[in-house]
Amino acid sequence: MLQDLRLLPPLAALAVVVVAQTQVRERSARAALFLTLGGAAEAGFAVALHFVGHLVGPLFWLGPVIQVGATGAVCYGLVTLRDELNPPVGTVLPPAIARLKDLKPNVAGQVFLGVFGLMALGASLNLAPPPELALSAIAVAAALWGSAWLARRSGHAAWVLERRPDLVVWSFVHHLTVVNRRYGTRNTYWSARLGLKSRVFVALPAASETEAQQLAASAAQLCPGVSLGYSPEQQSRFKTDPASLRR
Repeated sequence: MLQDLRLLPPLAALAVVVVAQTQVRERSARAALFLTLGGAAEAGFAVALHFVGHLVGPLFWLGPVIQVGATGAVCYGLVTLRDELNPPVGTVLPPAIARLKDLKPNVAGQVFLGVFGLMALGASLNLAPPPELALSAIAVAAALWGSAWLARRSGHAAWVLERRPDLVVWSFVHHLTVVNRRYGTRNTYWSARLGLKSRVFVALPAASETEAQQLAASAAQLCPGVSLGYSPEQQSRFKTDPASLRR
């Protein structure tokens, strides 16, 4: 059973290559290239490990680096495919919304997880020699960089407004108040929320209620016909029939 499970990653990698060459290449040659590279790297490493892994010790330690690289290539290919299937529609984003595309991500969480990841690697390697531990550290660093890159370019709300404004049906101001009883602090976080036809919300973060109102109004102007403002009735309609919110 365990041996069968080990076959899943290379088989999935081969499936990615097949899909990239048969389904994706006609839509985006660039996306197909990265999907193929990622899938081929994972599948090729599995084959090499099976046939010569017992002869080449360092090959085993290259695993984390190759797998992170393969995963990164596949993720990049998927993001590229998403972008090329949804080109900008010519909408000029207001400066207040456009700047959100360039916000730097908060990587504190990634760093925190990275430290524990390195600790876990060190424990699993049983204080492995420096070269092997260094390769694993590189793999973790690559994973952290990739997650930060995705977080930086993910600006989902700005992406939707720039490329798929037809998906937006509702725009309103939202706030979240976080109370810390231990330290007696109370923080309110504002944003303009956009409801999509898929019943999913994306947010435009704001520094104040006034800024959130401006962002919500600007988003509504970019998507003519959407409902602006919050009410329980609109919330109910959004859950049952999102399209009904767009006039």
